[in-house]
Amino acid sequence: ASFESVLFVIPCESGYIQLETTKDANGNYELNIPGLADVASSTPIYAIARTSDETPYFDAGKMMQANYAERTHKLIIVPTKEEYSADIAKIQKQINAIYGRVGVTYTVEEDRSFTNDETVNFILEDGLDVSADDESRWQVESSEMKLLRDLYENSHPDMDKKAAYLFLVNQAEAPYESTEGDMPRNQSVGYIFMKNNIKLEAGRVVAHELGHGVYKFQHTFDYKELSDMKEKTDNL
Repeated sequence: ASFESVLFVIPCESGYIQLETTKDANGNYELNIPGLADVASSTPIYAIARTSDETPYFDAGKMMQANYAERTHKLIIVPTKEEYSADIAKIQKQINAIYGRVGVTYTVEEDRSFTNDETVNFILEDGLDVSADDESRWQVESSEMKLLRDLYENSHPDMDKKAAYLFLVNQAEAPYESTEGDMPRNQSVGYIFMKNNIKLEAGRVVAHELGHGVYKFQHTFDYKELSDMKEKTDNL
C-alpha cells in the first residue's frame, strides 16, 4: 500500500511507545524492539499508517513479539561403543550459539558407562530400527529405541529425567543408513548415527535433533507447501 507515513508502536499504560525504525529504498522497515520485563506474555506491536498528512493514522497491521525467560538445560551424550566419543566443549559452544539467540543455553556432559554392553551390541548389530511404522517414522519411538532407553534407565536408577540424552550408535537400519540422527518428537532420548566416524563434533546435527525431541519441531519441508525446499535453505 502507498502510505505517506508508517509508525510502529507498542501500547502501554500512558499511551504507546514509538519504536525506532529505519527504512530502505525498497520500503522495508527495520525495527528496534526493546526487551520487556514481563516474560510471561507476548507483546503486540502495531503498524499505524496514514495515506497523507491530512488524514488520521489507522491500524495497518499487528504482530506479536514473544517474550521468553532465559532457560538452561542439560544434555548428556552417551556412547554405545568404547571407540565412540564426543567433543563436548565444541558441541556445547555450537548449540549454545544456535539456541542462545532465544535465551536457551545447554550444559553438555558425556556418560561413558553404557559402552560395549552385550545386549546393546546385539540390538544395534544390524543398525537401529527408526521406523515404528511408515506413518510415524521420525515421530515416535520404535521398539528398539524403547528397549535401549529401558536398558539405560534400568542401569541408571539416578537418571536425570529433566535432561536430554543422545546415544551415539553405529547407524540406522536399512533403508535409512544415510540418516545422521533421529530424536522422536517430544522425547528426551535421541540417537546420533556415527557410521564411519568415531568422534562426534557436529553441534549443528545435535541442535537439529534437540529441535525435534525437546521442542517438538518438525521439518519445514514436511509441510506440503514447502516440500520442495529440502536442503535449499540454511534452516536448522
